[in-house]
Amino acid sequence: MTAKGPLQQAKQPAWPGVAKVRAGEGAIVHVSRRLVPKTNGDTFVELGLRLDEAPVPERRYPADFAWVDIAEGLVRIMFGQRRISGKSLRSLVIVAMTEETARNFLSTCKDFTPKLRTYLERTSIPESTLDVQPEEPDQTVVLMANIVAIAHSGNEACIDFYHASARSLHDAISRSVNQLGVEPLVRIFLTGSLLAGTLAAIERKLPESGFKEAK
Repeated sequence: MTAKGPLQQAKQPAWPGVAKVRAGEGAIVHVSRRLVPKTNGDTFVELGLRLDEAPVPERRYPADFAWVDIAEGLVRIMFGQRRISGKSLRSLVIVAMTEETARNFLSTCKDFTPKLRTYLERTSIPESTLDVQPEEPDQTVVLMANIVAIAHSGNEACIDFYHASARSLHDAISRSVNQLGVEPLVRIFLTGSLLAGTLAAIERKLPESGFKEAK
Protein backbone atom coordinates (compact mmCIF):
# COMPACT_ATOMS: atom_id res chain seq x y z
CA MET A 1 0.00 0.00 0.00
CA THR A 2 1.37 3.40 -0.97
CA ALA A 3 0.81 6.47 1.16
CA LYS A 4 -0.47 9.57 -0.63
CA GLY A 5 0.45 13.17 -0.02
CA PRO A 6 3.72 14.84 0.95
CA LEU A 7 6.21 12.94 3.08
CA GLN A 8 6.47 14.09 6.66
CA GLN A 9 9.39 13.52 9.00
CA ALA A 10 8.42 11.88 12.26
CA LYS A 11 8.81 14.13 15.25
CA GLN A 12 11.70 13.26 17.55
CA PRO A 13 10.72 12.59 21.13
CA ALA A 14 11.61 15.26 23.65
CA TRP A 15 14.38 13.72 25.74
CA PRO A 16 14.23 14.42 29.44
CA GLY A 17 16.96 16.67 30.75
CA VAL A 18 18.61 13.90 32.77
CA ALA A 19 21.98 12.63 31.55
CA LYS A 20 22.51 8.88 31.71
CA VAL A 21 25.40 6.48 31.37
CA ARG A 22 25.84 5.30 27.80
CA ALA A 23 25.10 1.67 26.96
CA GLY A 24 28.23 -0.48 26.94
CA GLU A 25 30.08 1.46 29.66
CA GLY A 26 29.74 -1.44 32.09
CA ALA A 27 27.85 -2.14 35.29
CA ILE A 28 26.01 0.89 36.66
CA VAL A 29 26.87 2.19 40.14
CA HIS A 30 25.60 5.36 41.79
CA VAL A 31 28.02 8.15 42.59
CA SER A 32 28.09 11.18 44.85
CA ARG A 33 30.16 14.30 44.31
CA ARG A 34 31.74 16.79 46.66
CA LEU A 35 34.07 19.72 46.14
CA VAL A 36 37.38 19.34 47.92
CA PRO A 37 39.59 22.42 48.42
CA LYS A 38 43.24 22.36 47.41
CA THR A 39 46.02 24.12 49.29
CA ASN A 40 46.31 26.70 46.48
CA GLY A 41 42.66 27.73 46.86
CA ASP A 42 41.33 25.75 43.89
CA THR A 43 38.87 22.91 44.26
CA PHE A 44 38.46 19.52 42.65
CA VAL A 45 35.52 17.14 42.42
CA GLU A 46 35.79 13.97 44.49
CA LEU A 47 33.56 11.06 43.45
CA GLY A 48 32.15 8.62 45.97
CA LEU A 49 31.16 5.26 44.44
CA ARG A 50 28.60 2.71 45.58
CA LEU A 51 30.93 -0.10 44.62
CA ASP A 52 28.71 -2.60 46.42
CA GLU A 53 26.37 -2.19 43.44
CA ALA A 54 29.01 -3.48 41.02
CA PRO A 55 29.26 -7.20 40.29
CA VAL A 56 32.26 -9.14 41.54
CA PRO A 57 34.76 -9.70 38.69
CA GLU A 58 34.24 -13.05 37.00
CA ARG A 59 37.95 -13.55 36.40
CA ARG A 60 39.63 -15.09 39.45
CA TYR A 61 43.40 -15.37 39.87
CA PRO A 62 45.21 -16.85 42.89
CA ALA A 63 48.64 -15.23 43.28
CA ASP A 64 51.65 -16.21 45.37
CA PHE A 65 54.00 -13.60 43.87
CA ALA A 66 53.86 -9.83 43.44
CA TRP A 67 56.04 -7.03 42.11
CA VAL A 68 55.57 -3.30 41.57
CA ASP A 69 57.31 -0.92 39.19
CA ILE A 70 56.72 2.51 37.69
CA ALA A 71 57.34 3.36 34.04
CA GLU A 72 56.05 6.10 31.74
CA GLY A 73 53.72 7.49 34.41
CA LEU A 74 52.09 4.11 35.05
CA VAL A 75 52.25 2.04 38.21
CA ARG A 76 52.34 -1.62 37.20
CA ILE A 77 51.25 -4.07 39.89
CA MET A 78 52.21 -7.61 38.93
CA PHE A 79 50.69 -10.77 40.34
CA GLY A 80 52.09 -14.17 39.48
CA GLN A 81 51.83 -17.88 40.09
CA ARG A 82 55.10 -19.61 40.83
CA ARG A 83 56.01 -22.90 39.21
CA ILE A 84 56.37 -25.86 41.56
CA SER A 85 60.16 -25.50 41.42
CA GLY A 86 59.77 -21.91 42.66
CA LYS A 87 62.42 -20.72 40.21
CA SER A 88 60.14 -19.08 37.64
CA LEU A 89 56.55 -17.98 37.05
CA ARG A 90 53.85 -20.04 35.39
CA SER A 91 51.73 -16.96 34.59
CA LEU A 92 51.53 -13.24 35.29
CA VAL A 93 48.74 -10.67 35.55
CA ILE A 94 49.86 -7.05 35.23
CA VAL A 95 47.42 -4.40 36.46
CA ALA A 96 48.47 -0.92 35.33
CA MET A 97 47.15 2.35 36.72
CA THR A 98 48.17 5.97 36.53
CA GLU A 99 50.21 7.47 39.33
CA GLU A 100 47.21 9.62 40.25
CA THR A 101 45.04 6.53 40.57
CA ALA A 102 47.69 4.83 42.70
CA ARG A 103 47.86 7.85 45.03
CA ASN A 104 44.06 7.90 45.34
CA PHE A 105 44.08 4.17 46.03
CA LEU A 106 46.65 4.54 48.81
CA SER A 107 44.63 7.37 50.36
CA THR A 108 41.66 5.00 50.71
CA CYS A 109 43.90 2.50 52.55
CA LYS A 110 44.85 4.82 55.43
CA ASP A 111 42.69 2.88 57.89
CA PHE A 112 43.00 -0.53 56.24
CA THR A 113 46.79 -0.82 56.01
CA PRO A 114 47.63 -0.22 59.72
CA LYS A 115 45.02 -2.77 60.79
CA LEU A 116 46.43 -5.35 58.36
CA ARG A 117 49.97 -4.76 59.59
CA THR A 118 48.83 -4.95 63.21
CA TYR A 119 47.29 -8.35 62.52
CA LEU A 120 50.48 -9.60 60.85
CA GLU A 121 52.61 -8.41 63.77
CA ARG A 122 50.24 -9.92 66.33
CA THR A 123 50.30 -13.31 64.61
CA SER A 124 54.05 -13.18 63.83
CA ILE A 125 53.48 -13.38 60.06
CA PRO A 126 56.25 -11.56 58.18
CA GLU A 127 55.26 -9.00 55.55
CA SER A 128 56.34 -10.02 52.04
CA THR A 129 59.33 -8.02 50.82
CA LEU A 130 58.76 -8.23 47.03
CA ASP A 131 62.51 -8.31 46.39
CA VAL A 132 62.63 -10.49 43.25
CA GLN A 133 61.92 -8.87 39.90
CA PRO A 134 60.12 -11.35 37.62
CA GLU A 135 61.00 -12.63 34.18
CA GLU A 136 57.91 -12.29 32.00
CA PRO A 137 56.36 -15.72 31.31
CA ASP A 138 54.60 -16.63 28.07
CA GLN A 139 51.24 -16.48 29.83
CA THR A 140 51.01 -12.77 30.64
CA VAL A 141 47.88 -10.61 30.71
CA VAL A 142 47.86 -6.80 31.01
CA LEU A 143 44.85 -4.87 32.35
CA MET A 144 44.22 -1.18 33.01
CA ALA A 145 42.39 -0.33 36.25
CA ASN A 146 41.37 2.85 38.04
CA ILE A 147 39.07 1.53 40.78
CA VAL A 148 40.28 -0.87 43.47
CA ALA A 149 38.58 -2.61 46.39
CA ILE A 150 40.53 -4.64 48.95
CA ALA A 151 39.65 -6.82 51.94
CA HIS A 152 41.26 -9.32 54.27
CA SER A 153 40.10 -11.91 56.78
CA GLY A 154 43.00 -13.20 58.81
CA ASN A 155 45.82 -13.91 56.39
CA GLU A 156 43.47 -14.34 53.43
CA ALA A 157 42.97 -11.30 51.23
CA CYS A 158 41.53 -10.30 47.89
CA ILE A 159 41.76 -7.33 45.55
CA ASP A 160 38.99 -6.46 43.09
CA PHE A 161 40.01 -4.35 40.11
CA TYR A 162 37.59 -2.31 38.00
CA HIS A 163 37.87 0.22 35.21
CA ALA A 164 35.72 3.24 34.35
CA SER A 165 36.34 4.86 30.99
CA ALA A 166 37.49 8.46 30.73
CA ARG A 167 34.17 9.27 29.03
CA SER A 168 32.13 7.81 31.87
CA LEU A 169 34.24 9.64 34.47
CA HIS A 170 33.98 12.91 32.53
CA ASP A 171 30.19 12.63 32.42
CA ALA A 172 29.99 11.90 36.16
CA ILE A 173 32.16 14.92 36.99
CA SER A 174 31.19 17.49 34.35
CA ARG A 175 27.64 16.58 33.37
CA SER A 176 26.41 15.79 36.89
CA VAL A 177 25.45 12.23 35.95
CA ASN A 178 24.70 10.46 39.22
CA GLN A 179 25.77 7.10 37.84
CA LEU A 180 29.03 5.61 36.60
CA GLY A 181 29.68 2.69 34.30
CA VAL A 182 32.38 0.38 35.67
CA GLU A 183 33.86 -2.73 34.07
CA PRO A 184 34.78 -5.59 36.45
CA LEU A 185 38.27 -6.80 35.53
CA VAL A 186 39.71 -9.41 37.88
CA ARG A 187 39.69 -10.57 41.50
CA ILE A 188 43.12 -11.44 42.87
CA PHE A 189 43.37 -13.94 45.74
CA LEU A 190 46.51 -13.57 47.85
CA THR A 191 47.75 -13.69 51.41
CA GLY A 192 47.49 -10.72 53.74
CA SER A 193 51.27 -10.80 53.95
CA LEU A 194 51.62 -10.43 50.19
CA LEU A 195 48.98 -7.69 50.11
CA ALA A 196 50.79 -5.73 52.82
CA GLY A 197 54.05 -6.07 50.91
CA THR A 198 52.37 -4.90 47.72
CA LEU A 199 50.92 -1.80 49.40
CA ALA A 200 54.33 -1.05 50.94
CA ALA A 201 56.01 -1.36 47.54
CA ILE A 202 53.56 1.12 45.98
CA GLU A 203 54.13 3.55 48.88
CA ARG A 204 57.90 3.14 48.58
CA LYS A 205 58.17 3.51 44.82
CA LEU A 206 55.73 6.35 44.15
CA PRO A 207 58.09 9.03 45.56
CA GLU A 208 60.71 7.94 43.02
CA SER A 209 58.46 9.34 40.29
CA GLY A 210 58.15 12.74 41.97
CA PHE A 211 55.10 12.11 44.15
CA LYS A 212 55.04 14.26 47.26
CA GLU A 213 52.44 13.25 49.82
CA ALA A 214 49.98 16.04 50.56
CA LYS A 215 50.12 17.38 54.08
